[in-house]
Amino acid sequence: TVLGLANRPGGYEQSLIGFLQPLLSTIGDLVEVRRNEIERKRAEEERERLSAQLREAQQLEAVGRFGRGVAHDFNNLMATVLGMASNLRSKRQPDDPDHTKLTYIVEAAETAANLAHQLLDFAKGGKIRPHLLPFTDVIKSSLALVPSMVPPNVVLDHRIESDLWNIRCDQTQIQQVVVNVCRNALEA
Repeated sequence: TVLGLANRPGGYEQSLIGFLQPLLSTIGDLVEVRRNEIERKRAEEERERLSAQLREAQQLEAVGRFGRGVAHDFNNLMATVLGMASNLRSKRQPDDPDHTKLTYIVEAAETAANLAHQLLDFAKGGKIRPHLLPFTDVIKSSLALVPSMVPPNVVLDHRIESDLWNIRCDQTQIQQVVVNVCRNALEA
């Protein structure tokens, strides 16, 4: 089928055909070898990509297990802090300065416990569950966490409108945002 190479009237001489057929066969073999190399390389690259994805998934699973363990332990520690602070606070009169400090500790421990629950929910693939809350209360409770971060030479000044709308949010996430914004402001 050397005639397929060109449209020469009368065809080719037999000696030329005899010369070209092995050459064309060799070229075809080379093309097939190259095609096989390309396919093998693509398959190897795909195997490497899938192997990397598997390693990453395994690492993420390990991080998730570790995060669940840390969150669980942290939650247990916060339960102890919360129980002890609540117990001590119940033995103080509301006008006692220690009562106010213990209230801050209780609120901080509750916030920390909520963070641990969020981490557990996230590690388990859970979703955030927002609630309809008065935004004024959310901001006030968030700002109550800030004074412990403020150095004595810095004055914390905030004014919150009393008639802010209710918002659907996860209070712990809002608290995280407010604390992070204040921390960034202090570091700036």
